[in-house]
Amino acid sequence: LQEAGVSRDFVNRVFDTAPLALLIVGQDRIIRRSNRSARDLHGASPDGVRIDELLTPGDDAEGQWRAGNG
Repeated sequence: LQEAGVSRDFVNRVFDTAPLALLIVGQDRIIRRSNRSARDLHGASPDGVRIDELLTPGDDAEGQWRAGNG
């Protein structure tokens, strides 16, 4: 980041304020970080939850988002 002249704080602000739901998921399929839009959509912070529990299978290759209340 420093080589590109971008601060970590700037990247964090962009991530947190993005209008789309964003998740950072580890190789173990655990959600490591979510932005404000993802938390609003889920109704709570999905951090620490397996991505499989958050998404339900859809008709296409992408999953459907499951809200925190079911």
